[in-house]
Amino acid sequence: NDPEASALELGRRRPGRVVVVGAGASGCLVASDGRVVHEPAPDLAEPVMDTNGAGDNLAAGFLVARLLDGLSLERAVRRAQIGARWICSRRGDAKSPITRSRLDVLERGTA
Repeated sequence: NDPEASALELGRRRPGRVVVVGAGASGCLVASDGRVVHEPAPDLAEPVMDTNGAGDNLAAGFLVARLLDGLSLERAVRRAQIGARWICSRRGDAKSPITRSRLDVLERGTA
């Protein structure tokens, strides 16, 4: 299964929509307007401990940044990936979403 082709197909089925597909340590794919862009994963200092919850954080982070905060597509994807990467740096039994203030700090450091 080709993630890029899948993202494009999902985008074609729902014109005008944005499709964000997590790609783990490689970052994510963003399909919009008939094209796919690969967005590399942010480099954070914390080591990866557990990837459980990364996809949920990517999706929720993107929706909050794009729909509630009204950020650009690029910035919403960057913030979503930072949140997903953050959750990977937490033990499975100690997961807690990133705070907005910490996200702001990390975003400034990865921009």
